Amino acid sequence: MNDPHVKALHYRVIVGKDIDYNNAPPMSETTNEFDLSIDDDTAIFEMNKHYSTADEAKEVVDEYLSAWDILIGLEHDPDDLRFVFDRADVIDRSPHKTEKIW
Repeated sequence: MNDPHVKALHYRVIVGKDIDYNNAPPMSETTNEFDLSIDDDTAIFEMNKHYSTADEAKEVVDEYLSAWDILIGLEHDPDDLRFVFDRADVIDRSPHKTEKIW
């Protein structure tokens, strides 16, 4: 890849055994770094800033999710809601870079 860019990170939403979010409406939130959408058992973070690797993007998202973990742990059982990384969508911003041959 000439110019990799992390377009989105996908996480699985894991809920505790005594928790029921089946009737919960989809949720969305926007930050400077990403647009988050949660629906059913999937959370998608569409990145608003440039990150070349999934690890770079995950650092930002995982910091955000750790704040959720703290809140859930304080107000509920820590296992009531967890996010597990699934995959990254990485695109090439310059897929057809050509070199000039003289």
